[in-house]
Amino acid sequence: PVLPGNINRHELYRVGRAGTFVAPLIQGQERYVRVQLDTPGSVTLDSIEIENAEVFSTEPRRGSFSCSDDRLTRLWDISVWTCQIASFPNHDAWKRVGGWILPRKLEQAAADVWCRKAAPADGMFEIAYEFDANPHFPMGRFEILVGNRREAVVQSATNSVRTLKVAVKKGERIGFSVPKESWPVIRSMSVAGQDLMNLDDWDFARTLPYTADGAKRDRLIWSGDLWWAERNLFYGFGPQSPYMTGNVKMLAFNRTPAGYTHASPYAERGVRPPDGDYGPFGSDEFAAWFIPVAYDYYLYTADEETLRGVYPDVRALMGYLAKHQDPETGLFEQRKETCKGAAGLTFGSTSLHQRSYMHVLLWKTYVDAAALADRFGTPAEAANWRTGAEKLAKLLRTRFWDAEKGYFIQSFEDGSWSKEGNSLALAVGFTTPDEAARVMPQLQYHRHGKFQALAARGRFEYGDTEGAHQMLEAHNWYKLLDPSWQGALTVTECMGLIRKGWGDESHPDTAIGGLFSSYVLGVVPTEPGFRTFSVKPQTGGLAWAEGVVPTPYGDVILRWDRTSAGLVVRLTVPQGAAANFAWGATSKTLVAGTHAFCAK
Repeated sequence: PVLPGNINRHELYRVGRAGTFVAPLIQGQERYVRVQLDTPGSVTLDSIEIENAEVFSTEPRRGSFSCSDDRLTRLWDISVWTCQIASFPNHDAWKRVGGWILPRKLEQAAADVWCRKAAPADGMFEIAYEFDANPHFPMGRFEILVGNRREAVVQSATNSVRTLKVAVKKGERIGFSVPKESWPVIRSMSVAGQDLMNLDDWDFARTLPYTADGAKRDRLIWSGDLWWAERNLFYGFGPQSPYMTGNVKMLAFNRTPAGYTHASPYAERGVRPPDGDYGPFGSDEFAAWFIPVAYDYYLYTADEETLRGVYPDVRALMGYLAKHQDPETGLFEQRKETCKGAAGLTFGSTSLHQRSYMHVLLWKTYVDAAALADRFGTPAEAANWRTGAEKLAKLLRTRFWDAEKGYFIQSFEDGSWSKEGNSLALAVGFTTPDEAARVMPQLQYHRHGKFQALAARGRFEYGDTEGAHQMLEAHNWYKLLDPSWQGALTVTECMGLIRKGWGDESHPDTAIGGLFSSYVLGVVPTEPGFRTFSVKPQTGGLAWAEGVVPTPYGDVILRWDRTSAGLVVRLTVPQGAAANFAWGATSKTLVAGTHAFCAK
């Protein structure tokens, strides 16, 4: 798949010749190929193959989770798989499939020209190519570049292999200009008999590895959705997985001089955006999510090199957010051009600055920025941002907290219950234990599965194990496991039971595997890279759970069993790390090594 996804959600090709046919684009998560004869007769098919041409991650998992409730085990697997197939090793403009080259123009590549630096000899630049007959894009077009000359090739897509020859001089620049959605498929290229099919010799748009919003649809990174999804990647693939590194670098790179960070940048963009460019979905809310994403990345990986590189972008974004807070009240003033919000809010709403959800997020942003400043910034920055967090906490409790009803309101104009604001307040640890005890019983069903998962995370965070599982039971996750389900075994956009249409059948932001590793198994880092980590199993009604949590120090291996004598635990702490265990009345610190004990 290439950016952006084809909104038709399918591709049609007419194959009018014998031999090998390569379709240059399949939709993400393609599920079948249909072959149909257009005229009477017969055809012999030797083979049909769908090739993963670096379309999604194929790295083996390092982490695991299983427990006595097979449903949780299967949902962990489904969640991690969903994040895996949305993780792209690269998103290069050119791909090699079956020995053929597919040169393409990506949506936001810096230029439409890709070229070899110089022709290796005098002679003919010879290209064997074809245009695939796709009714959606019936005309093929590209330009051959030789020196300063351009030769246009325009023809109907007929699936016939043709050869083009252009005279070149040694040292002349040669290459292609390929319009979006109108590319050739190249069988061979050479100059004076010297093969030019090695992609390493060509300049074209290449991207970092990254995790997109889904295996279909726009295939853009989304910073807020990434915060929901990233724990699944950490627990499934470990700190060396390149996708979260690419995510953080890509978000940081797509920052304007004023500090605004694109919520959903195009992966191939090679030039930083100017001021006033808010990206395809302008959103201050999603811009702010970059900092919690970066902090969690550091917490789980301890990757100081990457964080040191992006810290100037953290500083710039914090300056941007502070600039749009009222200096007297602390309220965030949302502008029309950057108000693509969550929860179905109307674009252009003038009351978005009043949302409790946005201000809880800002509090989290200030807290995480201060923690990053402790290591990568200055003491003054850290102190300033902690003061900002304290002011936001006071604002939330004086202006958004309904003391009589025991919850955070939606906004000043709307004093009703805010599912989003209360769920986020729990999930990021903002609420006091007394506030949490009042909020949690009021959390019920939310049609948007992302916020339902957030509510479950919040209840786990405050030890309401039964309530957290009820949040998951109340939505659609377990319906994926029903034998009658005929859709993909992936978590979906908004966790709707999606099998067709515009909605995405594969959406990492409703993945919940990270909840099971964090809270059910109970392993969470408390210092960057798991130098210290907590082990606090939330056993609920389970008989046992076991898993592997990959860390920079090595694997944390844990199994616990509930018995009549207590919780029987076997825990391996990797060298250089230490664990703090707590369950029931038992609390202990454990150094590197394997420990077996019974907690009461």
